[in-house]
Amino acid sequence: MAELAGVTRAAARRFLLTLAEVGYVHTDGKRFWLRPRILELGNAFLSSQALAEVARPHLDKLVAEVDDSAALCVLADDEIVYVGLVRTPARRIMALNVTIGSRIPARPSSMGRVLLAFQPEQWRAEYLKRVELQRSRQTDRCTRR
Repeated sequence: MAELAGVTRAAARRFLLTLAEVGYVHTDGKRFWLRPRILELGNAFLSSQALAEVARPHLDKLVAEVDDSAALCVLADDEIVYVGLVRTPARRIMALNVTIGSRIPARPSSMGRVLLAFQPEQWRAEYLKRVELQRSRQTDRCTRR
């Protein structure tokens, strides 16, 4: 497994132990087996693919109407994940360099803030407890001067 992944045996074991800790694999100390929970990872990927396919014509239409890039993101834990993206020709002064699958923290990004705003109140309260709120050098006006 380590060879296929291109990592050392020690690194592969640490990855597997982490997956065991969060319930994706089971171990007897020497060997590892996949647990049913691993299907969540595959299902999340497949769901995002279907979502991106459905959204693509709408993103294309939006880009044509506003003459600017458009993206589709989903909230995954405390980050946003880009699952759809349509760009305009590179003629903008500033552009966000992201690709499908890019993950960025939700709180400092405008897309993340939109997704956070529409989460249930209890979820947002828990999010605010676990995420350290501090000024972001990239997005807060006071730090850009």
